Amino acid sequence: MRLYSPRHSSRSRGSGWLARLWAMPLSVAVALIGVVVVLCGLVAVSIAGSPSPSSRRDTGTAGGPTTITSTPNLVVDAGFDHDVAGWRPLPGAFLTRGSAAKPAHYARVQRDPTTTATTDPKTGRALYGIVLPVIQSASRGGHVDATVQVQATRSQMPVLLRLSELTGGKTAARTEVRALLTDTDWHQLKVDREVGTAGAMIQVEVGALALRPGEALYVDNVSVSSRP
Repeated sequence: MRLYSPRHSSRSRGSGWLARLWAMPLSVAVALIGVVVVLCGLVAVSIAGSPSPSSRRDTGTAGGPTTITSTPNLVVDAGFDHDVAGWRPLPGAFLTRGSAAKPAHYARVQRDPTTTATTDPKTGRALYGIVLPVIQSASRGGHVDATVQVQATRSQMPVLLRLSELTGGKTAARTEVRALLTDTDWHQLKVDREVGTAGAMIQVEVGALALRPGEALYVDNVSVSSRP
């Protein structure tokens, strides 16, 4: 059996102490590097998990959204609160305000038996309606939008809303929407037109086809606006 001398033992202990002493700075450096790596990872996760404010916005198209400006209502007394001034009945129609049985703020279109009614060019039927000039001189390419509320005294009444261009007192072009009122409730009609003739007069027309004696079409809340 080999015996180790105390001197040999002390040398071994001294060498181990020195090795540990040299190893300490290296372990500390490794630990510091580990901490730095962890912190960098946390910062990266924080940045990746929090999108910038710009990523939350809808960027839209280049140059920003386009603003379309419309004129105020071109119909002064849109709800017929005062009278029916400015409106003109078509030949064969009679125009009054409200009704004798139930006074209200709306226009009433009825058949006038003393004059011959206007003929609807599409159907050949008699057209009873009212018209109002809203633009005296329109710009070509401009848009005109119109809405109206109508009510019939009977069901199955065909009605229309029309925007017409007039030049020299004659109709040059028109855009219209037609509907069949299947009940006696209020309904809304909408129509829009792109002006095709520079300087044309624009008028709005509301009417009903083939009104019978004693029947009526009620008109209310007329709105007309123009935009580029």
